[in-house]
Amino acid sequence: MVALTGFSVCICRILKAQEVSPDEKHSISIGAEGGWMLNQQSGSFNSNCGCEPFENGKGNSGIAAFSVELELNRYISFGAKFGLDIKSTSSSYDSKDSGTVVYNNGSQFGTAYFDIIYRDNLRSTYLFIARI
Repeated sequence: MVALTGFSVCICRILKAQEVSPDEKHSISIGAEGGWMLNQQSGSFNSNCGCEPFENGKGNSGIAAFSVELELNRYISFGAKFGLDIKSTSSSYDSKDSGTVVYNNGSQFGTAYFDIIYRDNLRSTYLFIARI
C-alpha cells in the first residue's frame, strides 16, 4: 500500500494536470444564452374590465442574454450578464348575458341571449444585468 501511494504521488508531481499555465491565467470568456418556454399559470388574476377573475392562463416566454467573464487566476474571476426577458400569459372564460331588443319602430320588445368570451393578456418585458 505504501509503494502504491508513493507511485501515485510521483505521477501527479510530474504531470501537473491541475496547474494553470501562465498564458491561461488572464482569460476572457464570452457566452450567449437563449431560450423559449411554453408556460402555464395556475391561479387567478383580476383585470380592470370589472368582470370575474381570470384563471389558469398559458403563454410563451423568451430569454436572450450575453455574458462576459474575466478570470484573473483560478480563484478569482469577475463577470456580468446582460439580457432581455419576455413573459406572456393569456386567459379567457365564457359568459352568458342578455339584452333587451326593441324592434318594429319601438312598438315591440324582446330579450336576446348571447355568449361573451372574455380574454385578457398579461405581458412583462424587462432588461436585466447580473453579476457573475
